[in-house]
Amino acid sequence: MVDGEEAALAELFLALVRSGTPASLPPPTPTPVDRIWTPRDPATALVDDGQFAARHPAFTFGGIECSERTIGRSPRSSFRGRQGRFHSRKMKRTLRARSDLEFDMFLLCELDATVEAFIEQPVRVRYSLDGRARWHMPDLFMLRGGIGEFVAVAAEADAAFPDKERRWPAIGATVAASGFGYRVFTERHIRRQPRFTTLRALFADRHASLPDEATRRQLNAALSRDAPVMMGGILTRFPHLTVKQLHALIVRGYLAIDLDAPLGPDGHVWRGRAPLTMPDTRCA
Repeated sequence: MVDGEEAALAELFLALVRSGTPASLPPPTPTPVDRIWTPRDPATALVDDGQFAARHPAFTFGGIECSERTIGRSPRSSFRGRQGRFHSRKMKRTLRARSDLEFDMFLLCELDATVEAFIEQPVRVRYSLDGRARWHMPDLFMLRGGIGEFVAVAAEADAAFPDKERRWPAIGATVAASGFGYRVFTERHIRRQPRFTTLRALFADRHASLPDEATRRQLNAALSRDAPVMMGGILTRFPHLTVKQLHALIVRGYLAIDLDAPLGPDGHVWRGRAPLTMPDTRCA
């Protein structure tokens, strides 16, 4: 009996050695601090025309009337060069990120199926603090569920600075009174795990080739928006479909996933915003 147990144990260790080293789990992300101001009822909100100025030419939401600002060439440097340019298939244009954290926020908005539109540095907002008028440029405007929200993107250490903590409520109250939401996103929101690992894995496969139209039609028949299917099941049902192609379909909006779930065969997928039966005519 002892010999049998030793043999079974030896076989177990041999199987573990052959299976290789398991992937390490991503480090946990500290709990984010929520700084959120919800919009007032748009029907009762009062939009002061003097409250907004110098809007981005692409920012046409909410009926804000103010002059457009001129968008010049981006400065070339290690901080604001090509690495700060994010091409959005969702918005059909190239956005400019002023930091790596903003770039990652763009990626989150691009792949989040609930985000309908997003604009960088959308407009200047006038608010009052200590009896003085001040100006603030949100880093992003995000449209989700038909509700517009201005977003500030900042490192948590910067967002928690006492002077900034005094400004956030003043800015948030001003924006909310105009019928928009206001929120501060830090790396604890944007780069939390497993979300950030999922975003980077999908982004790495963004240029993968798409399956042919016949396969997309079959996927369209097999999926719906209301009944998620496991990714492993899709790959088993369509053995000629590769993981990279599946990721490319997600990046281009044909499919959608839960970004807060680990990316893998146990993750769920459903139809995205773009119709699977249409050819991909958007620029790469």
